[in-house]
Amino acid sequence: MSDVNASRSQATIKRLRQSFKSVFLVLIAYILSFGPAYSTTYAFFGLSGCEPVLKIYAPVIWLSEFTILETALGFYMMMWLWFWGSIVTY
Repeated sequence: MSDVNASRSQATIKRLRQSFKSVFLVLIAYILSFGPAYSTTYAFFGLSGCEPVLKIYAPVIWLSEFTILETALGFYMMMWLWFWGSIVTY
């Protein structure tokens, strides 16, 4: 009986790890998608067209302003804006 409980426990732990990995990857994808979403909207619609993007990504903006990620996310955004700016001007 203890073997059955042990295997159930291991299966539960495996499922929890997989769930945490999935949630972590979705959050990372959400954070990293801010760069292309904002820069594309800015390139094609200007600053006035960015309002919906800024509302959707408000948690990412908060992270970039009030946490230790300020420098990294700021650099990431500048790279995307520079990249799209150079493509749009050609």
